[in-house]
Amino acid sequence: MKLLVIGGSGFVGSNILEQFDADEKAYFSRNESEKLKEKGYTYIKGDIRSYDNVYKAIDGYDIIVHAVDVLKEDDETHEDLSLKGMKNLVSAIKEYGKNQKIIYFSAINADKGTTSYFRYKRLAEDNANLLKNSLIIRPSTMYGPGDKFTKMLVDVAKQKVPFLPKSGNMAPVYINDVITVVKNSLEKSGIIDVCTKEVITFGGMFNIIRKKLGLPPVKEVSSLIFKPFIGSLEKRGIITKDQFYMLKLNYYKENTSLYRYVKEPMKYEEFINSLDISKI
Repeated sequence: MKLLVIGGSGFVGSNILEQFDADEKAYFSRNESEKLKEKGYTYIKGDIRSYDNVYKAIDGYDIIVHAVDVLKEDDETHEDLSLKGMKNLVSAIKEYGKNQKIIYFSAINADKGTTSYFRYKRLAEDNANLLKNSLIIRPSTMYGPGDKFTKMLVDVAKQKVPFLPKSGNMAPVYINDVITVVKNSLEKSGIIDVCTKEVITFGGMFNIIRKKLGLPPVKEVSSLIFKPFIGSLEKRGIITKDQFYMLKLNYYKENTSLYRYVKEPMKYEEFINSLDISKI
């Protein structure tokens, strides 16, 4: 089996490269990763927004993982990375006509979320579903060594924070556990939800980190009280309006596939307690 990870230099992609068993493993990215270079993975330079780049890159690979993602639109947009990138990938696979497997990392709530992040995830799923040999993974918030979400929480937790917005259940899931599900689902197609049964809010995750830092917990307040402060927080780079909306959603799904393959999933506090938080 030959594996290509599009977006392989990112958090999800690099973990897939390291944990998947394959005869050959390569990653497609605009930038080469020194860490992956040291481990000997093949690097293919390219941009998912370019059809020619994508077409040339996927030649000869049996499984292609689309793990390109961005929460904040700075230099890249959700439309370019999720939708245009997926259209390029689907078209290239169709042109080769070799029934290559595509695995797309989407997100829980992509089916109903109203932010541009969710809308373009949903449209990308629609395009992936044009291929019979496609598998869509919808995880809740993923965490693990090097994840940007936990780093953001740690950075903010060190600051003076008067209160936090109440959120839905984040049901966060450890990246290694997600990959275990994917590795056991390679013969499947369709959509798979992956989350834990851990009931924890955004504030709960934040306060686990505060506890690790030796700081007191921060009180959670209703979104109505918190909403007027979003503008100033967005200017400080802490949270955007879209992210505030996303926090209000529930990320637990009863049909989660996690427990079919992982008997004792990692819990967020267990993960945080295992870290040297001063190095995050």
